[in-house]
Amino acid sequence: MVGSPNEPGSGNTNETSVYTDEELSLMAKILKNEKKQNYQVEKYQQYHYPLNIEPKLDDSNYSLWSRKLKLSLGGRGKWHHIEDEPPKPTEPHYKLWQQSDLQVVSWMVDSLSPDLVGQFIEYQTARELWTGINQTYRSGEDALQIYDLNIQASRLFQGEQTLEKYYQMCQSLWREIDRRDPNDMDCPNDISKYNKKVQTFRLYQFIHGDDVTFDAVKRDLLKEHPLPTVEMAYSALRREAARVVIVNRQTNQEQIGSGLTAREVKFCVVRNCFRVQIALTRVVVSLEELILSEKR
Repeated sequence: MVGSPNEPGSGNTNETSVYTDEELSLMAKILKNEKKQNYQVEKYQQYHYPLNIEPKLDDSNYSLWSRKLKLSLGGRGKWHHIEDEPPKPTEPHYKLWQQSDLQVVSWMVDSLSPDLVGQFIEYQTARELWTGINQTYRSGEDALQIYDLNIQASRLFQGEQTLEKYYQMCQSLWREIDRRDPNDMDCPNDISKYNKKVQTFRLYQFIHGDDVTFDAVKRDLLKEHPLPTVEMAYSALRREAARVVIVNRQTNQEQIGSGLTAREVKFCVVRNCFRVQIALTRVVVSLEELILSEKR
C-alpha cells in the first residue's frame, strides 16, 4: 500500500498543511475585518479631510471657485446639500443630515478668503451659504460686466506671451462670458446653430490675436470646410510652433558647426551710427581645426 504524504517512510518530504474548519473560519474573519477597517479609513479620509480648494474665494474668482467646489462636493457625494431642500427637524434622520450638512458648511467656510469669512459665517446650512455667496458674486444680469468682458476678449492679443498662455486667457474670458450671459433659447436646433456661430466668431477672434508668425497656417485653417473649432486651431498652431523651434535649433547647430563668424550690431561713437562689427575671434571652430591645432 502506498503511504500517505504524512506517513513515516513514505519518502515524500513535501508535507501538506491541514487547517481545521474553525481555523479557516477565524482566518476569513480576520481578513474580512482588515478589509472593513481599510474601507473605514478610506471612507473617513474621503468624507472628513479638508477640501483644500485653491485659490480661495475672493472678489474676482467666483466662477473658478464655484466650479472647484462643485467638483469637490460632488466627488464626496455631498452636492445634494446644495441642490436639495433640507429635511424638517421633526424627521427621524434630521440629526444625521445636520451633522453631515455642518461638515459641508465647514468645508465651504474654509474655502473662503479670510476677508470673507466674517461675512458668511452666520449661515446655518450649506444651501443657505451657497445661495448667499451666489447672490453676492454671480451677477449674471450685469450688462456692464458682460460688456467689459467682451471688450477684453476683442482686445486680447498674444504679444510677448506664449501661445499656451494666450489660449488659456481666451478660454477663461469666453467661459466667464458664457456664465454671465447664457444662451436662453429653448429649441435644440436653434441652440446648435447659435453655438456654432459663437464658435466661428471665437475662432476668428483667436486667430486674429495670435502671433503673425503663423499667418500661413492661419490662412490654411480658414480655407477648411467646415471650419475647425478653436481647440483644433490651437492644436495646429502648437504643432507649427514646435516645428519652427526644431527647425531653428537645427539651423543654429549647423551654423555653429560650420564655424561662422559672430556678428553683432554696435553703436559707433565716431561715426554716430549703428554698424555691424565682426568679432575678433570665432565663436566656435570646427572639430577638425581643433584637432589640428592640438597636434601642432
